Amino acid sequence: MARPRKRSFLDHSDRSGQQLTRLDRRRLQFGGSAGANLWLMNKFKTSEDAFLNAGDLSLFIAQLALMLRCGLPLAKALDILGDSGDPNFETVSEKLVFEIMAGFTLSGAMARQPRSFSPYCCATVQAGEVSGQLVACLERLATSLEKR
Repeated sequence: MARPRKRSFLDHSDRSGQQLTRLDRRRLQFGGSAGANLWLMNKFKTSEDAFLNAGDLSLFIAQLALMLRCGLPLAKALDILGDSGDPNFETVSEKLVFEIMAGFTLSGAMARQPRSFSPYCCATVQAGEVSGQLVACLERLATSLEKR
C-alpha cells in the first residue's frame, strides 16, 4: 500500500484555477528558505527609493490595525496593503513581509526602515507586541499620527 504523499506549503495543487497572491508567488519562487529571505531582505535594505510620508503612514497603520482586528495573519495583511495600488505602500509592505518571514518582529522590521517609521512608531508597536495588545496599540498609534 502506497503511503500518502506529504504536502508542503509549496504544493499548490488545491489552488487549481485560483490566482496566487504575490506572497504565495514569492514563496514558490524562492522555496520559502531562510537564505532566500535574507538575500531579499538585504536587497531591500539598500533600496531607499520608497517611504511613507506622515499622511500615508497613519493610513497604513490604521488599515493594518483593521485587518489584524478582523483576524487576518500579519503577513497576509501586509500583502493586501501592498496590493492597494500605491507604489510606496507596495515597496514598504514587501520589505516588512520579507523581514518578518526572515524572523524579525514587526517592530524590528519597521526599525529597519527609518525613513518610513519613526522611533516613536517602532516603540509603540514593540510595546503592543510585548503586551499582547498589538491591535489596540496600532489603533492608538494611527489616531495619534492623524492628530499630528
